[in-house]
Amino acid sequence: MKQLLKQLMDDLYRKNPNDLFDYYLDKFKEKIGINKYYIIHKNRILYRARKGCVDILGRHSELDIHFKMPYYKEKIGVPPALCASSGRFNRSGYAFLYLATNQKTCVAEINLEVGQICSIAKYKFVGESKYLNLCDVKDENVLVLKKFLLEPVYKENRYYYHYTQFIAEIIKKIGYHGIVFQSIQSNGINVVSFVNPDFYCIEFSEVLMKAKKINYQIEKVEEGYQNYTQYEKYLKYYNEFEEKEQKDLFRYLQNKINYEQNKK
Repeated sequence: MKQLLKQLMDDLYRKNPNDLFDYYLDKFKEKIGINKYYIIHKNRILYRARKGCVDILGRHSELDIHFKMPYYKEKIGVPPALCASSGRFNRSGYAFLYLATNQKTCVAEINLEVGQICSIAKYKFVGESKYLNLCDVKDENVLVLKKFLLEPVYKENRYYYHYTQFIAEIIKKIGYHGIVFQSIQSNGINVVSFVNPDFYCIEFSEVLMKAKKINYQIEKVEEGYQNYTQYEKYLKYYNEFEEKEQKDLFRYLQNKINYEQNKK
């Protein structure tokens, strides 16, 4: 699977996805098949969040009134395909339904900021479909695929969605109606449904929520500069300004290395 994914990234860099689809469909059928599914029980309740709410303006007697209510019905559901922006698994113009097992997880997944309001609604599962299971994974191929699909994506590496969206289309073509995966933002589980009729929004379940506090878990990252003690041989520059800047940088790193060695 690792080699296949590396090849896929190289091919998608150079070729159009449509020209590659059939080839990789056959390859992924061999690797994961249709038996790695997650059972979503009938009537299971999941949650969907959307930033914002409905603002209602009106007038009562001589007073202007202004109040908020949650998005409801189709306003909190998947957007029209034409308006759907790209996500981890859906391309721009393709509307998939993203859900979570609890309210905190669905709020974390939309990156709600402190003080910002969102609307949350309950969705009930009414389908009888197979969803690719990326949670309790034992199969080695699916483990590798899970790590690849759930790689954190930032503004700087958003191009990575090009790969995950391509694979999602393959998973859909194999016969899965969606993917179930552990959230990297919270402790809950996420569900992306390719087939929106598998779920329906429970009427009057909508509520407004506001983010009060965001908790971060951090860990120290190895900086790696200890590997560059002979900095002169690593210098690359194209003009005098860059040469001076690079030399200043590596001299600082050398001094930092000496400082930390003297502390031991």
